Amino acid sequence: NRSAALASLLALGVAAPAASAAAASAPSFEGNAVEWRPLTPLPAPLSDFSATLLAATAAGEPDEIAITGGCAAAQELLCLEGDASCFFVCPSATNTTLMYDPAADAWRE
Repeated sequence: NRSAALASLLALGVAAPAASAAAASAPSFEGNAVEWRPLTPLPAPLSDFSATLLAATAAGEPDEIAITGGCAAAQELLCLEGDASCFFVCPSATNTTLMYDPAADAWRE
């Protein structure tokens, strides 16, 4: 269901920061009723990743969400000496790609 896949993609962006231990949730569509249900969390904490919805190419195949890259550790605050500028930096970036199947609520590498 394309709507469920898009809702899952949105939920990932809201609940995936490395500092958050809370599970994401997404709407479940049954007829006209919308019910929120918990989703399987990312296999490991991850933030600042790229997420792409991959539409099924054949009948019966599920839509999937590809999560690529990101920060695999808690970000650190860095302030420049003699300057009022502060920003967050990622001490451990990853180039891993994870695949999420919203229909099965399952992750795989």
